[in-house]
Amino acid sequence: MRLKVLGCSGGFDYQHRPTGFLLDGDLLLDGGTINSALRDGEMKDIRYCLVSHAHLDHIRELAFLLHTKSVIAGSPLTVVGHEKVISAVRAHIFNNTVWPDFTTIGEPPYLNYQAIDAGEWISIGDYEVRAELSNHRPTTTGFMIKKGGVGLAYSSDIGFGASDGKCAFTDFLTQNLDIENLIVEATFPDRLEDFANMTLHNTAAHVADFVKGLGRNMRVLITHMRPVDIAEIQSDFEKSGIDVEYLRQDQVYEITAQAGAAVPHTSTWP
Repeated sequence: MRLKVLGCSGGFDYQHRPTGFLLDGDLLLDGGTINSALRDGEMKDIRYCLVSHAHLDHIRELAFLLHTKSVIAGSPLTVVGHEKVISAVRAHIFNNTVWPDFTTIGEPPYLNYQAIDAGEWISIGDYEVRAELSNHRPTTTGFMIKKGGVGLAYSSDIGFGASDGKCAFTDFLTQNLDIENLIVEATFPDRLEDFANMTLHNTAAHVADFVKGLGRNMRVLITHMRPVDIAEIQSDFEKSGIDVEYLRQDQVYEITAQAGAAVPHTSTWP
């Protein structure tokens, strides 16, 4: 699978964009950044978006993606997520007040919803997708994605320091060895552990403890660092005893069954 990083920041400013990833040109992992990073032609064939939770930094550009699709006659978009996440997106974004309800626009409609139960594998295009509940508020799921014999886990926002780091997402990842790649957040430096636990986010130490506990080699891709804390978080990882890669916006990564290397792209990382 080819992963394009549209945005991977735990904040938003002129250099850093919030969460959005594009797999193989047709499946989004969250929608915090889409139009800000893609040309119209790159958005036309996006068919699915896995939405982890309804925080604005994970959904904000779905509205503009749907507008673009209606202008350029792009393929319909299916938003996939837990029923509570879909309910929030439907009620608070595509409600004909904040933004048009694109389930009533177009023939066929430009927007469809598909609920996924936690713990359920479903087929979406060429992908097998599973949602698992995680430690974050409001209702949040991480996703397991499989395609062509390759497995990728995406934590979205999660707090490994809460509930001793245990949740359905971590339990599944611990027990299933066919997921070789992990995109995981590390929002705060280790010195802010108490704040990370309160807000249900990770520090570098949280990620390191979890990865060591897996007892197997896994490619670990770090996302969601707060811009003001990037250097400190990276320093914490250097002391942690695990190998990680830092995702960078506008770069493309090959996700394989074995550890792979980034494919250089135009990067705006400072």
